[in-house]
Amino acid sequence: MKISYGLLLLTFFFPAFAVFPQSPRWLANKDAVFPPSSYITGRGEGKTTVEARDRALMQISMYFNTSIHAQSDLLSTYQQTNKDGKITFTEETSLSESALINTRADFFGVIFEAPYTDQTGTVYVLAKINRAEALAVYDSRIQNALAQANDLLAKNETGEDPYASFKKLKAARALADLAGEYASMAVLIDSASASRYTSIRTLKPSIANAIEENKKRMTLTVTLNESRVNTLVLAAARILGEEGFIIVDSGGLYEAVLSISLNENQTRNYHTVAPLVDISFGLRNKQPLARFKKEYPVYRHTSLNDVIGRALRNIEQDFKEEFINQLRRIEE
Repeated sequence: MKISYGLLLLTFFFPAFAVFPQSPRWLANKDAVFPPSSYITGRGEGKTTVEARDRALMQISMYFNTSIHAQSDLLSTYQQTNKDGKITFTEETSLSESALINTRADFFGVIFEAPYTDQTGTVYVLAKINRAEALAVYDSRIQNALAQANDLLAKNETGEDPYASFKKLKAARALADLAGEYASMAVLIDSASASRYTSIRTLKPSIANAIEENKKRMTLTVTLNESRVNTLVLAAARILGEEGFIIVDSGGLYEAVLSISLNENQTRNYHTVAPLVDISFGLRNKQPLARFKKEYPVYRHTSLNDVIGRALRNIEQDFKEEFINQLRRIEE
């Protein structure tokens, strides 16, 4: 009987020992399983898989010199109870934590190991990046960006239309900057890769010099037929100046012509204006590259200055939105 009782106990308790799976090897020593020479790893834990994954990614991000902003939120809830005709409120508070990873980096090739939950309900997750695989992705993107930047630089034409050339050069500069950002990530993954990206240091000054030389020829004259709408001249000059143009009094290679007719009228009680706007931009004596033309409805006010001011505010807003869109759609 004793033997049967012992067997019965073993049979009864055996399933209890099989409920929790064996913990993964990376939980005790992740560097032994995924050597730092071959992997970048981050281990996170939390109450849920999502929380554990986020914290694992936070550790990965720290490797790439990113900053993490932690935030704690205290949540208060109130529960109403009615006992013996008396209403009472019970306050319960809970603390939640979140983190914002502030980084411009792209984490290529992040893989998560299967999550593990221990007997207390804590979830563990391991995030890993294979250095060789990630480096290959970064290198491919770097070389592609450099090839495109060099191609745009080679096509730089400072002849008839320097603005078209300027747009190409700005695109080349953005590509070179992108290659530089990716290169810094690649070097963090493998310091020996730095020798592959030395051309970036010479490419950036070349593009910057080409842009400066190009801008010297991007001279612009703004002409206006209606002196009372000088605010539009300022708006046009500001917008075109942001595009890299140098505003000159006369004789610029480019010209912006602001032709505005207010079509004023006066009745017994009101002043009215019905603006007709025609603004063009382009190479002098050539077909305009961008044009904003619009006939406005009648504006009415007892004061002439007020009615003109109201009309100009609407014209300037439309001009900014429509003209900028046209300007940025100009084919290179």
